[in-house]
Amino acid sequence: MPTLDSYFQSQGKSFDSYQRSLQEATPEELLMGGVGVGMLFDLYGKGDENISRYKHKAHDYLRQNGFILKSTQLHSWKYSFDKNKSLDLLLSDSSCVSMMILNDSSSANDLEMAKDVAQIVAGLIKFIQEERISSRLIVDCSGSAYEIKNYILTAEGFRIFQTD
Repeated sequence: MPTLDSYFQSQGKSFDSYQRSLQEATPEELLMGGVGVGMLFDLYGKGDENISRYKHKAHDYLRQNGFILKSTQLHSWKYSFDKNKSLDLLLSDSSCVSMMILNDSSSANDLEMAKDVAQIVAGLIKFIQEERISSRLIVDCSGSAYEIKNYILTAEGFRIFQTD
């Protein structure tokens, strides 16, 4: 099995190819490929539409897929992953709806955590693709940050959703 880094380079940077790589990789490959805490999703939507509808969709998705609301502050919500309580997901809204995976425990098993994070990320990608939400994912892999997008920009600066 190639590393996520080489798989990623050969398959191209897309949500669909990245989701496939997450499903095929071993826990060691996931860790080497940057799968872990700090992964960031930004949900933009289309053009200049109101992002609040994506915030509500994200809340609904999290509640229906094993996340429990842990705390809330102005424009941010912290969810705990029920399967692995040391993993949190921070949801916030400002210029876009952002979701970042966090770790609440320094004693977490890295290999087990990588598998759980891969499950979270694959689920979020599926949700984003099904809802056709223009988004990006930022992954830090071996010191190199990858930005994966599922949209193109028009000449007017609007984001248009696209798949592989």
